[in-house]
Amino acid sequence: MTIVKEPLRCKLTIDNTTIDQIMYLEYLGCKITSTGFLEDEVRRQVNKAATVSVTQRKLRTTEMKTLRTIMGYTLNDRQRNTDIREKCETDDIVRWVRKRRREWNQHVNRMTTDRIAKIVRNNIPHGRRPVGRPPKQWRDSWQSTSQELLKKNRN
Repeated sequence: MTIVKEPLRCKLTIDNTTIDQIMYLEYLGCKITSTGFLEDEVRRQVNKAATVSVTQRKLRTTEMKTLRTIMGYTLNDRQRNTDIREKCETDDIVRWVRKRRREWNQHVNRMTTDRIAKIVRNNIPHGRRPVGRPPKQWRDSWQSTSQELLKKNRN
């Protein structure tokens, strides 16, 4: 692949074998084009972030639908989600999941080094990963800065 402003075709031969020229390459989940334009890649990254947001929204929507049913409310009753959660004495499901992950991590930290859970969590795999962006690791879910921590720091 050549990276230039205008498309340029080159012929590359190694040991009498012609190497095909490509116009784009996907490396670690990022699309690299021969023209160097980033608009498509930015759009792809935004869509990936939106996918995570949609998943969290679906969890929260399902949770609130269940809590409204338990409390006997419909959307027409115009009850706020925060009020319903207070009456049910429940936390937001996404925050609850993050909190449980952190608690599990602290639990594993207290284990002795010969326990399987601690060995697996601390293990660094050897070898090569498959092509493309590696999946988010469980460790990243409790190490990354979450929105509720930012909100607590503002208050």
